[in-house]
Amino acid sequence: MTTRNPVYPTTVWDGTSPSRSNRKDDREPDFQDWDAIVAEVIATQEQTDTNISDIAAIDISGIATNATDIATNVTNIGTNATDIATNVTNIGTNTTNIATNVTNIGTNTTNIATNVTNIGTNTTDIATNTSAIAGLSGGALFVQTAQGQVVSTTTDTSVIAAGVGSLTVDGLSSVVGDTYRFKIAGIISTKASGAGTLQLRPKWKTNVLGFVTVTLTNNLVDKAFNCEVLVTVRALGSAGKFWSAGVVSVSTAANDMANHGMIQTALSTINLDEDSIFDYFAKFSVADSANDLRIDMVTLEKIK
Repeated sequence: MTTRNPVYPTTVWDGTSPSRSNRKDDREPDFQDWDAIVAEVIATQEQTDTNISDIAAIDISGIATNATDIATNVTNIGTNATDIATNVTNIGTNTTNIATNVTNIGTNTTNIATNVTNIGTNTTDIATNTSAIAGLSGGALFVQTAQGQVVSTTTDTSVIAAGVGSLTVDGLSSVVGDTYRFKIAGIISTKASGAGTLQLRPKWKTNVLGFVTVTLTNNLVDKAFNCEVLVTVRALGSAGKFWSAGVVSVSTAANDMANHGMIQTALSTINLDEDSIFDYFAKFSVADSANDLRIDMVTLEKIK
């Protein structure tokens, strides 16, 4: 994952990132927005810790020590006249120390006031950043914004194109019960005759979430295609477990759709201690330019 250097405490963060020039932009966050937020929150917390440490480090013990010295010297003056000259010298020394301590108290008081102001500013920044995070949070982890295409190929090819967000689930971020909805939709055209089949493999990391071979209707022109898969985490760790099921719908005629189920017969194993990415692969059995699958919509949502 990418990282970003915070602008705080040099300046107050304005809510922008390399991909967001205006914080009033209401689009879903991308990884650069998240990097900016995380960097600024960490910088705010670190500055707050530093300020609190400065306050705790203020030394006022010298005042009590000097007051004790003055009392001792006054007692010596009354008790032992011989020591008066010495005690007077000590009083002078102590007076100087008191003046120094008073100056230090003034300086420290100023520092306390500054730190209190900084704490107030940091608290405000934390609240602002927390609000920004809440405003950017949502169920959608990835939304495709370009067209993916598989055409005239008999080799497994990803249909995923560029988009906003990420198809990656961070390692050590999952909990039991996490559920993802992986959806794709687009249009399909086929060869006039002998179109063959279309093989579909949605994947999470190396795990195939469901394998379907669809016998294609000949001579389709820009007809509907869509697929939806649900994935639920059942166990965590390097040998994590999940269950998946889904359905593929492909046009068979002018206004008809054929549904093809995708379901596991056993739990799949996945290492959830490391990053894992969702992807979707397709290939035709017949390589012909008329066999064309175009995917215009891809979404990955965390619904729980």
